[in-house]
Amino acid sequence: MVTVLLAILMTVSLVFYLKLIMKIWGHKSVPCLPDCGAHSLLNGAVTVVIAARNEAESLVMSLTSILGQSGVNRVILVDDHSDDGTLDLAIAEAKKDHKLEVLSAPELSAGWTGKCHALDYAAQKVT
Repeated sequence: MVTVLLAILMTVSLVFYLKLIMKIWGHKSVPCLPDCGAHSLLNGAVTVVIAARNEAESLVMSLTSILGQSGVNRVILVDDHSDDGTLDLAIAEAKKDHKLEVLSAPELSAGWTGKCHALDYAAQKVT
């Protein structure tokens, strides 16, 4: 009986201690950096490079999000030999937004892995 009461008392003490710690941490102030205006310097100057392979399920939502961000003036998507309709979806999205350029990755060169090869291919198109 004493062991059970001791266990309950220890559990209650632990919960109280954890809540106290969380409360103390919650009141710490986190310093904020001043707005340096860097976002205005990049406005319209960012090119996003995407290597995509079998991304049909999330592609449209991802492209919509990326293309909608301020500062992004160009998106280069390289389809890395998808077999799930990724390329067709990307081409359809490119027809809706002139900032999106869709490429097909060339055959894999010796010594390369797919994603690295596709990203390198796209990076060569960035100016």
